[in-house]
Amino acid sequence: MVEEMYCVTAQRRVVLMYCSNCQKKLIEKDKPVRVQRGRWNPILDHLEDGDSFLVHTQKDYDSVRGCMYFRNIPHRSAKMPDGTGWRIWKVNKDTAGQL
Repeated sequence: MVEEMYCVTAQRRVVLMYCSNCQKKLIEKDKPVRVQRGRWNPILDHLEDGDSFLVHTQKDYDSVRGCMYFRNIPHRSAKMPDGTGWRIWKVNKDTAGQL
């Protein structure tokens, strides 16, 4: 059997569902979803189609491309001819396959 308990916090009211037999927490309702955190997310949140930025290390290059792949952001990249790093562009989702 399931019981509901209401817990009021400063920001919101949270509904908790407990098992009436063992008092274990089953479901938490109206709990906010965790915001993605990471080094590249603030930059990627503000990129528009056609924008680009430069990374200087292989580790940063792999990291930002992985983050863009995980977030399903279409992108293209190129190694800079002078060896200073990699330039990464956000491309339009409609034309990503045509490049």
